[in-house]
Amino acid sequence: MSVVLARVDDRLVHGQVLVGWGSALRPEEIVVC
Repeated sequence: MSVVLARVDDRLVHGQVLVGWGSALRPEEIVVC
């Protein structure tokens, strides 16, 4: 399992962007802080 860290601008944290990246990367977990 590889670990990918990303810093996302707070304006981009919404469902549409999350679903887009999630479907492309197929992560096991998404952690939002």
